[in-house]
Amino acid sequence: MMKYIYFYIIVALLLFAAPALTSAATLTLSPASGSYHVGDTITASIVLDAQGASVDGVDIYYLNYNPALLSVQDSNGSVSGVQIVPGTLMPTTTANIVDAGMGKIAFAQAVSGGGYTGSGTLATVYFTALAAGTASVTFDFTSGNTTDCNVASGGTDVLASVTNGAYTITVAPPPPPAGPSLTLAPASFSKVTGDAFAVNIMLDTAGSAIDGVDVYLNYDRNAMSVVDDDPSTDGVQITAGALLPNTARNEVGSYSKIFFSQTTQGTGTYSGSGVLATIHFRAIAPGETDLTFDFVAGKTSDTNISIGGADILSSVSNASVTVASNGLPPVVSNPQPSGPVSVSLSVTLSVETNEKSTCRYNTAPGTAYDAMPSSLYSRDGGVTHTAMLSSSKIQLGSNVYYVKCRDASGAATPSDMVISFTGVTDSAAPTILNPTPIGSFFMPKNIHISVLPFDESGIAACKFGRVAGTAYDALPRFLFPHRFVPIIFTNDDVFSMLIASRDLVVGQNNFYIRCKDTAGNVNTTDTVVSFTLLAAPTFTVSAEGVTDPRMVTFTLELFTTGSTTPEITVTTRPTSTGQITVLVDNTFSNKLLGPGIYDVAVSSDRYLKKKVSGVFVGAGALITLPELLAGDLNSDGIVNSLDWARMSADWGTSYVRSDINRDRRVNTVDWGYLRKNWMNVGD
Repeated sequence: MMKYIYFYIIVALLLFAAPALTSAATLTLSPASGSYHVGDTITASIVLDAQGASVDGVDIYYLNYNPALLSVQDSNGSVSGVQIVPGTLMPTTTANIVDAGMGKIAFAQAVSGGGYTGSGTLATVYFTALAAGTASVTFDFTSGNTTDCNVASGGTDVLASVTNGAYTITVAPPPPPAGPSLTLAPASFSKVTGDAFAVNIMLDTAGSAIDGVDVYLNYDRNAMSVVDDDPSTDGVQITAGALLPNTARNEVGSYSKIFFSQTTQGTGTYSGSGVLATIHFRAIAPGETDLTFDFVAGKTSDTNISIGGADILSSVSNASVTVASNGLPPVVSNPQPSGPVSVSLSVTLSVETNEKSTCRYNTAPGTAYDAMPSSLYSRDGGVTHTAMLSSSKIQLGSNVYYVKCRDASGAATPSDMVISFTGVTDSAAPTILNPTPIGSFFMPKNIHISVLPFDESGIAACKFGRVAGTAYDALPRFLFPHRFVPIIFTNDDVFSMLIASRDLVVGQNNFYIRCKDTAGNVNTTDTVVSFTLLAAPTFTVSAEGVTDPRMVTFTLELFTTGSTTPEITVTTRPTSTGQITVLVDNTFSNKLLGPGIYDVAVSSDRYLKKKVSGVFVGAGALITLPELLAGDLNSDGIVNSLDWARMSADWGTSYVRSDINRDRRVNTVDWGYLRKNWMNVGD
């Protein structure tokens, strides 16, 4: 009979506990909205609804407001700083801080014994309305994130949702200035194939002051090609006007789109009208087409006229183009290659035409277009034409190819365009560029040495040694390309080798390199990779409550001052005296570190990360870093109620994570670290 009584008791307990397992707490601002006048007091209550969960503590981190629209009334003038009014749901208020400059409120309460399961006012904020606008008051909350607003229950954040506030204080702000426009001129025109013509992008600010213009313009690359107005610069550019002083973008894209941006400088603005930019086109094929702006009113990712971050472009005017055939064969120009060409390499034949065309070639002169056996590939709308010849088709001495082209109307060139070059035998040794690394660095675990060799016949192999003047065949070790290609390596391959620390010394390190090309030519002089290695720096680390640093794994990060991406990261256990010597592993990179000023960060599981700025790290330096503060049991970068809930659940046990001082017992000594560091945040 007794076993049945036990069974019913267990079932009853499980049914009683079931709601708690599925409960999800909420935080709400009450009221969540309303209309107020400047000078009014807005009373906003922070309401907690545990919804059956047993709550150990609550963190409001943060409640955000706009300090330009709202200020918080201090609830306790006898205490320095500004505080809100705490409720009485929980006995211990562990944080009550208002950052009036940033508009952030931090508040926390905790239960000292048992848990809170009800609903009520956690705290009350009295705001004063300062200025016109819609004042939003928002909780920092992302589901699953334990570094923002939390409701702690048994070591878990059970906060499922928040209700923010938005309060209307006055009427909407005045409307932005209207009227600026962009226009294409001329708006319509007729051309024949081969014609060159210009289109102006006209700006009119309609009396408004502006600080920038973005243009996204579409054209038909099968009907028109854009003439590059700055051949000395990579890519294709249009001609910038002088209305605004800074041209931020000037690019003709690969997919029939032109990007152009100009801005003012500093705090300057522009008001007026004129030519923003000029596009020089060439008509290449018959047909009707349009030039159109990407523009949707109010959209900020297309064509814009801006002032202070707002898009005030009100209208655009596009253009239409009609292209007719000129009735003439295409004009063919710029035959390539010319001059000497190695017989060991492939060659690209190329010509250009003034209109959209197809081109063919032959080795016999005077062949009619339709009788030519081989075609060139047409690109750039059909005005650039290329064909690849393998090295087996290149002969010593004279090489001549004859090209004819035909346009879209069917008119073909009556005479040949001649491509002529001379095939030569490669007798020169490879050129070796960019020996790397050079300079002074701390001793690493290993280091890549590398060179960039070039030869008209291609590179066969590169070798190196430690003795100067050694002949290529006697050099003991090979460098290898980053990208392996059987037998022949292309001329953009970096050849490198990973050198272990056992083959490196503190001081000068020299490696002597020679290469061989596929024609058998070898270097008879050395290319030297030369660098200096310095004694590596050592950092002394420590963690609060730990007597033997070897029990803790630390992570060291060194940053260039002001950077958020570490130059190096080292994760290891220190010596018994807390020392970590930084030896960089370059197996998969070449992250070399030299003396200088760095920002240094140290972190470890269960501790708050610490970052020290402006540390001079010299050769063989011994640098002591600040002690890490304990208590971040869930490694979310803050010590708060969630960490206490986890420790509370582990109380009296030897649970490793909550045992801060590693004495195999979770007790008040460990709790003391949490209490001392409550609401502290890692760097």
